[in-house]
Amino acid sequence: MTKQSALSRHAVILFIISLLCYGSTAGGSLSSTDAVATYELTRNLVENGSVALTTNPSGSQRSRGVDGRYYAKQGIGHAVYSIPFYLTGRLAERLTRTRLNQSDLLPKAALAVGSTVVAAGCVALTFLFGWHVTQNWLASLFGSLALGFGTLLWPYSKFGFNAPLAALCLLAATYTAWVATRLDRPKTLALTGWLLGFGWLVRHEFLLVAAPVAVWLVLESNGNRSILIRWIRLVAPGITAAGVIWGMYNWLRFGNVFDVGHTPEYGLTGFYGFLVSPGGSVFLYSPILLAGVIGLVNLWRADRNLATLLGGQVIMLFCYYASLDDWIGGRSYGPRYLVSILPLICVVIVWWFHQCDRRGRKLLFSLAVTSVLVQLPGVLVDYSKPSFYHQGTNLLTHQDRQDSWRDSYLVSNVLTAWSAVPHNVNYVLGTENPPPVTSTGKAGEPSISQQLSFSLDLWWLYLFHLGVLSGSVAVGLGLAPLGIVLVLSRQLRQDPIVRTMS
Repeated sequence: MTKQSALSRHAVILFIISLLCYGSTAGGSLSSTDAVATYELTRNLVENGSVALTTNPSGSQRSRGVDGRYYAKQGIGHAVYSIPFYLTGRLAERLTRTRLNQSDLLPKAALAVGSTVVAAGCVALTFLFGWHVTQNWLASLFGSLALGFGTLLWPYSKFGFNAPLAALCLLAATYTAWVATRLDRPKTLALTGWLLGFGWLVRHEFLLVAAPVAVWLVLESNGNRSILIRWIRLVAPGITAAGVIWGMYNWLRFGNVFDVGHTPEYGLTGFYGFLVSPGGSVFLYSPILLAGVIGLVNLWRADRNLATLLGGQVIMLFCYYASLDDWIGGRSYGPRYLVSILPLICVVIVWWFHQCDRRGRKLLFSLAVTSVLVQLPGVLVDYSKPSFYHQGTNLLTHQDRQDSWRDSYLVSNVLTAWSAVPHNVNYVLGTENPPPVTSTGKAGEPSISQQLSFSLDLWWLYLFHLGVLSGSVAVGLGLAPLGIVLVLSRQLRQDPIVRTMS
């Protein structure tokens, strides 16, 4: 087996491992009006062939189009990507005849699974990118697993936000741009253009990251104008096509090719918020990223072009999101907008791990373990639900969540998980009775999702509390994927070719 084939096989194994772990801890919740709007758009695309919404999830009149109907402020890319997941959910619904409370439970859960798949893709692609940059298998494995389970990518693999899809688009576009120039595969730049274009359709501001890619191409061309023009011609079609679609989509909805249905306001508080605030510090919610900052500084000294490519996109998006008044992203668990740049930072961490001595690697491992522990409260508890154990926290404002340690989602989730874990163990063992849950809601009564706020945010526990599964079967279904993970991990570690790739 060649190194390249082994590398591809290891990336696939990492994808499967991540997917199984994410699947085992999935909850199936959409959690926000943004995710609900994407679901509505996906459903209307499939069932009505329309980009209009049947409701107004945001509640803003700014979402009303020129024809009087409401439209999502998000790009159309995420909804298009979600179509096969929506169809799968509808098929499962028909096969199981499950329509609890008429809430489209399975199609919504299937749309959330779309985030699970792309998050696992980010882990695998970070491994590939890291190995090609460093030729170090252990460093690449460390960086990819640090991304997958030591950053906010893990909690956001559970919900229906477009952040994981945007992260994969950005990572893949950057990777293909690097491959095209450093591995002398210029035709790959055509894929770079299409990936950047699709990312633009997922998030409106993603056109910004084309600038660092363009600077990368200029630097890598070494002043050869003919090569640079050829590269630009390869990248341009994908971005141009996306620009046409983006403009037509806006014109159809709001009568203006530049009107996305949302006018952001700007300020400076996000720079403080993303760095040190209790509600949104990227280093608080993903401590391993501290190593990325150190690594980027050292990468600048060793490979200025690569540091420009990776760091340029990270800094560009960080500054843009930090300049938004709504930098926190409304009701979000930590810095949701920054999820898209996490894979690029972890590629830098791969490089830094490769450069470190044994003592430095031990420190990185310690930081990674801390980061994994920090993710657990966000994985176990759905931050968006009213807390069964801390009644009234759902009445707090976004400002309360941003500025107060006591009221931040991280602290709230830690406290709730601390109470909910032993109670849910007792529920499964039958030593304690859970609160009653009714499967048929009436006007003015709590929804099933609200009634299940006492449960950990795990799909198999939800099925247990709804009476669909017994406790032993639910736990067996939840833990079975982890058994497969152990087998695959052992196979990956014992592969003889690993020694030649490290």
